[in-house]
Amino acid sequence: MSSALSPGSLRLMRKNDLMRFVPALCISLFMIACSPSGSTTTEEQTGESEKDALLKTKPDQYLYAKIPWGSNKNAVKTSMNGQGFKFVEQNEEGDLIFSGEIAQEDTTTYTQFNELGKLVRIQHIIEPPDNKFFQKYEIILESLVQKYGEPTESEKHFDEPYKEGDGYETQAIRLGKATYNTEWWTNYVLDQDDGQSYSRPGLTLFVKDKLLIYLTYSSSRWNKEYERRYKKGTDSL
Repeated sequence: MSSALSPGSLRLMRKNDLMRFVPALCISLFMIACSPSGSTTTEEQTGESEKDALLKTKPDQYLYAKIPWGSNKNAVKTSMNGQGFKFVEQNEEGDLIFSGEIAQEDTTTYTQFNELGKLVRIQHIIEPPDNKFFQKYEIILESLVQKYGEPTESEKHFDEPYKEGDGYETQAIRLGKATYNTEWWTNYVLDQDDGQSYSRPGLTLFVKDKLLIYLTYSSSRWNKEYERRYKKGTDSL
């Protein structure tokens, strides 16, 4: 007797197999949907992104040499002198300018104040020689990472025909064809001006042109002071 199945028997077997397979498939899909390793990510479950988690490890504010934000000019002069910086002048904005060294390189520092004479920002402009530029940049970056942990954002951008690793990085920077930008953001803190909680870049390491390293500490009140300064003369527009 032949063991071959008729077309009708084959159709019946396939139908029976399908009927057994469908419930198993449904159960599997249900288990995947309910599993933590399924399509529902940790971020979706907790409502927290990797960036939010990183921000929680950051301080509420970043301070240079522990100089408190809101300090008056005399206090800032005393603190900067204690760091080996010499007072140079006060500019038209009322900011105090100092000269000194960071990482054993010549540095010009701007300590910036709001209209009430309260310290809101400190910017160091570090001038390493060409042949030590990247060495000093890496030393400063490593020191900041050791103190504050991994940066919140870090980007290196090159315009064509330049690219990282081509051996012409310093030339690209000098021509304004490359930008290095590393930021450490604060934890979410209450803004005293509007009562809302924000996270903001409180510490930045920036390189754009002229082989200068900009190391900037900003308080929560710098944004308001920035708007005040750079909107001058626009009231009649």
